Amino acid sequence: MFAGLKSRWRQAVRIPVRTQVLMFGVLFALIFDGLILVNLIQTRANLFETAVKETQGLARIYQAYAEHSLNNLDTLLRELSGIDRHQPGADLTPTLLRKRVLEPHILDIAILDPAGRVRWWTGQGGAPDVSDRPYYTWHRQPTHTQPFLDSPKLSRVHAGKWFVSLSRHLTSEEGGFDGVAVVMVDLDYFAAGFRTILDTPHATVLVAHADGTVALRLPDAVDQRGRTLDFGRPIGPDTPTAWTHQRISPFDRLERIASFRKVGDYPLYVAVTYQTAPVLHEWGRISVVGIVLGLAVTLFAVLGSVRLADTLDKRERTIRLLGQSRGRVSRQLAFQQALLDAVPIPISVRDAQGLFIRCNQAFFDWIDAKPDVVIGQSVAAIFDPKVAQAFNTGFDDLIASGGNRHFEMNWPDAQGRARHVEIFRTVHLDPDGKPDAVISATVDLTQRLRWEAELKRSNADLEQFSYAISHDLQEPLRMIASYIQLLDRRYGERFDEDGRSFVAFAVDGAKRLQGMINGLLDYSRVTRKGHEFALVDLDQAARMALDNLQTAIDESGAVVEIGALPTVLADGDQMLRLFQNLIGNALKYRDADRPPRIAVRAVRETDAWVIAVADNGIGIAPKQIGRLFQVFQRLHPRNRHAGGYGIGLALCRRIVERHGGAIWVESEGEGKGSTFRFRLPDRPGEGAE
Repeated sequence: MFAGLKSRWRQAVRIPVRTQVLMFGVLFALIFDGLILVNLIQTRANLFETAVKETQGLARIYQAYAEHSLNNLDTLLRELSGIDRHQPGADLTPTLLRKRVLEPHILDIAILDPAGRVRWWTGQGGAPDVSDRPYYTWHRQPTHTQPFLDSPKLSRVHAGKWFVSLSRHLTSEEGGFDGVAVVMVDLDYFAAGFRTILDTPHATVLVAHADGTVALRLPDAVDQRGRTLDFGRPIGPDTPTAWTHQRISPFDRLERIASFRKVGDYPLYVAVTYQTAPVLHEWGRISVVGIVLGLAVTLFAVLGSVRLADTLDKRERTIRLLGQSRGRVSRQLAFQQALLDAVPIPISVRDAQGLFIRCNQAFFDWIDAKPDVVIGQSVAAIFDPKVAQAFNTGFDDLIASGGNRHFEMNWPDAQGRARHVEIFRTVHLDPDGKPDAVISATVDLTQRLRWEAELKRSNADLEQFSYAISHDLQEPLRMIASYIQLLDRRYGERFDEDGRSFVAFAVDGAKRLQGMINGLLDYSRVTRKGHEFALVDLDQAARMALDNLQTAIDESGAVVEIGALPTVLADGDQMLRLFQNLIGNALKYRDADRPPRIAVRAVRETDAWVIAVADNGIGIAPKQIGRLFQVFQRLHPRNRHAGGYGIGLALCRRIVERHGGAIWVESEGEGKGSTFRFRLPDRPGEGAE
C-alpha cells in the first residue's frame, strides 16, 4: 500500500522535461553570473596584489643598490682609518683625491682632527668649519664607534648641492678619539643611478632618513629634499625592516601603495609607491567586459534552454536507452590506448605466454611495424634473434615471482641506427593477485651517453685552454714588469712623488697579476697534471707540510698537534699541498693577541674519513663563508694579512673534489677560530674527476 502511494506521489510531483531545461538554463545563468562576480572580486584583489609585489620587488632592487653603494663607502672609510695619519709631513690629500675619482658619486672626502677641524679634504680653497655637523658631534661620544649616516644636508661649499654623509670614528694609537673620516655622497648622482632603474609608469621612488628627512623623490620635477616625511608608523628598534601600506601620499595627495625597506644597518629607508588609480581603472575595464559577458550568457542560456526543451523532451527516452547499452568498455579501452599513445617512450604489454596484447604508438614507430603485425605475436616472430634474446631478459622470472626489473641493451631503431636503451619492466596482477602480464617501457639512453662523453671532452678542452692562456700570459707580463722597473731605475730621479708612486703601483700590480696567473696554473694542474691514486699515509703528508712551513711556525710561535691520521687511496703530492695550504692559512690568519694553536684530527665515517684542521685564529663571519672557496676571493684587505691571491682555498676544494670528496668550514664568528673539514671517500675513483 505504501509503495503504491509513493509511486503515485512521484508521478504527481514529476517535473516535466521542458520545465527542467528552463530551470537549468536560469540556474546556469545565475551560476555563471555568480562566477563572474567572484572572478571580478578576485581580479581586483589580484591586481592590487600584483601592484604590491611590484612595489616590493622594486623596493628590494633600490634597497640592494643603496646598500651596495653605502657598503662600498664604508669599506673606503675602513681603508682610510687604517692609513698612518701621524707621520711627520704626511699629506693624505692625493690619496683622498684618488679615492674620490674611483667613486663618482662622492662629493667630497674629509678627515677631521679631534677638535673638528678639517685636516685633509678633496675640496678647493679653505676648508669649512664642520665642528657643528652631526657627523662630528656624534662621534665625540666615546661609545659611538660605529659608522654614522647623517640626514640629508645642503652643502656649504657646493652651491645648491644636497648630500648625505657617512662617517667613521678614528682611533689614536692609545685607543682614544682621533678625529673623523667622512664621505659626502652627491644626492644628484645617486638620483641619476635610481632613474636608470625606474621604468614603471605611475611609480615613484623615495629615499628618506630614519628621522623623516627626505633625501630624494623620483620622478617628480619638484625637489622634495629636506622635507619631513611621515612614515605612517613610529620608527624605532622594533620597526620591521620592510612593510607595505596604502594611504594618501603627502607629496601629490594621490592614493598610493607604498612599500618601505630599510637599507641594511643604516638609518635609511627606501620606498616605492604605485598609484591605485591605474589599478582601479584596469579593474573597471575588466568589470565592463565581465558584465557584458554575463548579460550575453544569461540571454543565450534562457533562449537556448527554450529551444532545447522540445528536442530534449522528445529524445529523453532515446538518450537514456543509449546510455545504458553503448560503449562503456570500449570507451575505457579507447581512453587507455589514447593515454598510452600520448607517452613518447615505447611501451608494450605481453601476456603470460609472451604474446603482445597492447602497445603504444611510440613502440610501433620504434620497430617500424603496424599494430596488426605485432599484436598476438611473440618476440621471436618479430625481432632479430639477438634483440629478441636480450629483450626477453627476466621475463620468465617476472611471470613466476612478480616484482620489477630494469636492464640495459643495444637495440637498433627502425632506421637501423645503433641505440643503447634501458628497459623498465613490471608485472600486472590479475584479480587473484597472480601475474598475468608484463609491462615494458623502453628509455633511449643514446643521446644522454653522447652528451656525457661530450661534456667530459669539453671539460678537458676547457682545462687545456685555461692552462694555455695562463701560460702564454707569463712572458708579456714579465716583460711589462721588467720595463717598468727599468724605467724607474733609469729615469726615476726625474719623476715627482706622484710619478714614483704610479710606477710603484704598476710594478706591484704586475707582480700581483703574475701571482694570480701562477695560481690559476696551479688550479688547472690539479686534474690535468695530477698523479694516479696510490696508498698515501696522511700522517706523513701532514708532517712534510709542517717541515715546509717550519719558518712560519717558528716566527709565529705556533703549536701544531697532529693526531692519528689514516692511510687512504689518493694523490700524495696533492695531499701534501692540501695540508700545507690549510695549515699555512691558519698561521697567516692568526690572532695578534695569542700564539696560534692548530690541531689536525681524523674521524671515521661509514664509507669515508673526515679530516679536520682547527685553529684559534681570527675566525670567519658566517655571511662570508659562501665566498671562501671561490677563485680569487679574499675576505680581508691585502694590507691586513700580507700575501695570497685568493686561490689557495679554491685549490683545496679542487683537490678534494678530484678525490670524490667535499670540503667545508665551520666558525662561530670573527675572533672565535675556524675548523676546516674535508671528506675523503674509501673509493675515490667512483666520485673523482
